[in-house]
Amino acid sequence: NAELIINNEKTELSSKESELLLLLHNNKNSTVERDIILSKVWDDEGAYVGRTLDVFISKLRKKLEPDESVKIINIRGVGYKLAVDDVN
Repeated sequence: NAELIINNEKTELSSKESELLLLLHNNKNSTVERDIILSKVWDDEGAYVGRTLDVFISKLRKKLEPDESVKIINIRGVGYKLAVDDVN
């Protein structure tokens, strides 16, 4: 498991949450297609289907809420984007 630290507050992430967040972060401000997310994070784990991705996105959104500069955006019919405001 991994930890997400926002404003000195630690939140534990499951292995799937951390893999998903890392994938989105590595492609920040770009759309990552659902099929790519499912294949990279869940590989061939047949028990996981598309709705599972939505559940994990929801969990991550809740954990990221304290940081207003970071949002996970649904790109309808395509995938998700980690939108990160440049706060310089």
